[in-house]
Amino acid sequence: MRILFLVQSDFTHQHLRSRFAQFEVAPFAANERAIRIVLGSFEADVAVIDPGAPWASRIEQTLHNLAVKVVYFDGDFQTIDEEISRIAADFDDDEFEDDPEPADEPPEKFTPTINTDKYELEVIEPKEEEGNPVPPYIQQRMLQKEGVSQSEITQSEEAHLLKESDQQLAPVSEAAPEPIKPPQEPKVKSKDKVHLPKIPSIPKISPPKLPKLKIPSLPQIKLPTPSMTEVDPTQEIDMSLVDATSRIVYQDKVVGTAVIAVMGISPGVGTTHTATLIANYLARHKERVALVEACDSYAFARIERLYHAVPDGAILQTDHFEAFGVHYFKSGEQLDLIQLFSAGFTFIVLDLGSHDTSEHFKEFLRAGIPVLVGAGSEWKHQDIYRFCRQNRKRNQQNWNIAIPLVEDESIKDIKKGMETTVKQIVAIPYHPDPFSKQSDTDESMKRLLQLHGKRRGLFFGKR
Repeated sequence: MRILFLVQSDFTHQHLRSRFAQFEVAPFAANERAIRIVLGSFEADVAVIDPGAPWASRIEQTLHNLAVKVVYFDGDFQTIDEEISRIAADFDDDEFEDDPEPADEPPEKFTPTINTDKYELEVIEPKEEEGNPVPPYIQQRMLQKEGVSQSEITQSEEAHLLKESDQQLAPVSEAAPEPIKPPQEPKVKSKDKVHLPKIPSIPKISPPKLPKLKIPSLPQIKLPTPSMTEVDPTQEIDMSLVDATSRIVYQDKVVGTAVIAVMGISPGVGTTHTATLIANYLARHKERVALVEACDSYAFARIERLYHAVPDGAILQTDHFEAFGVHYFKSGEQLDLIQLFSAGFTFIVLDLGSHDTSEHFKEFLRAGIPVLVGAGSEWKHQDIYRFCRQNRKRNQQNWNIAIPLVEDESIKDIKKGMETTVKQIVAIPYHPDPFSKQSDTDESMKRLLQLHGKRRGLFFGKR
């Protein structure tokens, strides 16, 4: 049996070669190119591959194409001994079974016929000549045909390498070559020189001096400034007199519908109560307000039954209703703000519910006035800190935090523990009936919304 050990180190190859000295072992190949040269000259029956080698997968495919059995070696010599012994036993059995019975006459083989009368053919073996060496794998095949063993071939190769190295290291006894002289220019005789006539120098011509001309200065002309006429801002302008192509209109701020998004940091902090307070506060100041239930609390259905004095068991088949000047839009399948924008509302208040269950956190981030509702208990302040810390990468400078049922001292404590910068933290006083007016709550709403001067005609108290 002929074995090919494909490992990465010569030490491992020598160790495996000594353990399986009874088999024919191919010489050590250090890289993929050397392995393929060995495969061309060594017909292996079994190949032992180191799976950690970089060329393992490519060589494995080549061995499968050559029908060579592949065994993996991971450094465990005891396991590889057992595997090689088992393969050798199977190989001997297969070889014994495959041996044909001796026949009286050898089987006929197909041999091509050549017309020797027309061509004189001669088999020429490759010979090593100067400048045309015979490749090593062809030399090994020639020696194997002559009956030379693999060990003798390896010893002869080592002796040949030592001989070549000695020749390369031997001192050169020949005389040093003469230095190469640079080529010398051919000497030109004096009679061959060509004498060119000298070119006469060009005389310098100086330009004539021109007389200086005095240009009289132009008199300064003062243009009359047009008189500025005062324009009455209330006077209408006839736009038909202005060219439409040159008409440019500048507007600092578009006055439209403002969105107030109210969202609770945790469940049960009073998000719906705070949103109802804001909506009724705006409605009392003659604003057209829409309060949208953008969560699954279904509180607006109960508010509708109480407002219309309907028993609790009754179900009203309506999607919105009006109470105390506020238009309530009950919870639906999806949040559609486009129709509300076109309905002429000046404010849209969104009740987003708790952040843990809300599906409209993006509406809170894009709202003009985002309001967070947190719990005022001391042991729940950590919920406020954690929520702001988790969203520290977002712009929190326009966030407003409303804390119901707390005093000003609690607000100061919450501000001290904040790690991020929010716009303001406002305390909401005790207000059991959100549909009624309460002076201290109105002051908190003014601080929370900060709408003075931001919208035309919205200056509470001076209408």
